[in-house]
Amino acid sequence: MTQSPSQMPQPEGATPSVDQRRALVEFRLATLIATAGPVQPLRQVDLALRAHQVTFVRLEPGREALPLVDAALGLLPPTAGEVRYDDRSWDAWPPAEQISRRGRCGRVFHGEAWVGNLNLRDNVLLSSRHHTKLPESELAAAAGHWAERFGLREIPYERPSLVSAADRRLCEWVRAFIHKPDLLLLENPTHGVPRRAVPGLLAAISEATTRGTAVLCLTNDTDVWSSRQFPAAQYYAVRDEYLEPAEGPS
Repeated sequence: MTQSPSQMPQPEGATPSVDQRRALVEFRLATLIATAGPVQPLRQVDLALRAHQVTFVRLEPGREALPLVDAALGLLPPTAGEVRYDDRSWDAWPPAEQISRRGRCGRVFHGEAWVGNLNLRDNVLLSSRHHTKLPESELAAAAGHWAERFGLREIPYERPSLVSAADRRLCEWVRAFIHKPDLLLLENPTHGVPRRAVPGLLAAISEATTRGTAVLCLTNDTDVWSSRQFPAAQYYAVRDEYLEPAEGPS
């Protein structure tokens, strides 16, 4: 019997074909309405975030805040439909399991999420200290590695309010990548950073997908949207509160 392409054995180390990639997060006709802030509602979202794949969503001027990331993390329950993580509805996971799974995700926030009375270095390491068993020396080495890759001499020891907005954004990148997450959720990650830093982020995303990470990137950056580093990416745009397929780089 002839095997379909999805049934054919893959060479060792090869990236799986699209239909073989595990759906880490699934939005099943989910209606997402945030209860606070100027967040664009989304209705009947039908979307899968898959291992080894980037999903790009184009942000429109004045509509940069979307509820997708909070919903993907189980922080915003849908008012209709379902959001599943690891083939199980978020509300079906026990609270401890929900926390554990969120700990395997990396995020760059639409706004900022720093603990004001901690220095940036402790902020960057906080989640990894809590969710991993890595010794402090390994976490420090990983932070230094990602800081260098993203153009920072080091993670500042100053409090966030004393560090430039651009460097704070780069520190968010470090925090998102430091523990090799299963899921990367990037909300307009290049906003406010020097253009010279963008290729480093794109390279890091590419490496993450090769490892098997699922990536959701919300962006209004044409350099990110038009990058040709992600041939298997899927592209979406928001039209009248609905998420619809869009054309990627031509």
